[in-house]
Amino acid sequence: MKHTQGKWEIKENGTEFESTIYSEGVRIAEVKSFGNGNGMFNDATVEERIANAKLIAAAPELLEVLKHVLVDIDFKFHPNLQDKCINAINNATL
Repeated sequence: MKHTQGKWEIKENGTEFESTIYSEGVRIAEVKSFGNGNGMFNDATVEERIANAKLIAAAPELLEVLKHVLVDIDFKFHPNLQDKCINAINNATL
């Protein structure tokens, strides 16, 4: 695995405009919103920023689950789903 290992967690930075994702003290990403989607910046709303931070923080767990699905599921009735799983894993790791 090339991504930072460990559980990714969100820390709110005391304002409604920024969240930071950490893993064991290592900063992974900052998710910012400088407005509410209606100002001079074309940013996500505060609600979207929070949802985006949650999605980013869940990424390692989602990747692991997807890898298990690829191994554990019989795709003979859903071959397109297998391709989608492989493509999603590749998009995240290559």
